[in-house]
Amino acid sequence: GRSNERPGGRPGGGTGQSAGAVEPATPAPYVPNRDPGPAAGAIRTAGPGTIAIGGQESRGLTGNQILPVVQEGQNGIQLCYNQARTRDFVQDLSMRMAIEINPDGSVRNVTLTTEDYVSGELHDCLTSRVRRWRFPRATAASRVVLPFAFHQR
Repeated sequence: GRSNERPGGRPGGGTGQSAGAVEPATPAPYVPNRDPGPAAGAIRTAGPGTIAIGGQESRGLTGNQILPVVQEGQNGIQLCYNQARTRDFVQDLSMRMAIEINPDGSVRNVTLTTEDYVSGELHDCLTSRVRRWRFPRATAASRVVLPFAFHQR
């Protein structure tokens, strides 16, 4: 299979960051057929979630802070899949969704990685729904990688 990765960033090439912003290290990318998949519903956050800025300790969000927002948003993700299943005849779909979260709790960027076909409409539906999620505030940016698997019943 081939990897289909499309960033969900805004056009224009800017990152939306001010100069000098410090981010936690990003996790290594998931490689299908090499890495074992996480347990159902498991989430992976970038590093220990702690970085130092100007002598202060800054913390990104923890899994316990991220999970309730993801659980609340799962119906919207399911709706996108259901629409694609009808419109594009999508069958089973497994993907990883990397979400970059600003310290104010807004979603900065969403990137989908999958070996399955994802139409432009499905990609746009998923990323636009996730961009509306609001996480708790933190003192540092956060990044989380979420596994999603959809199976036709």
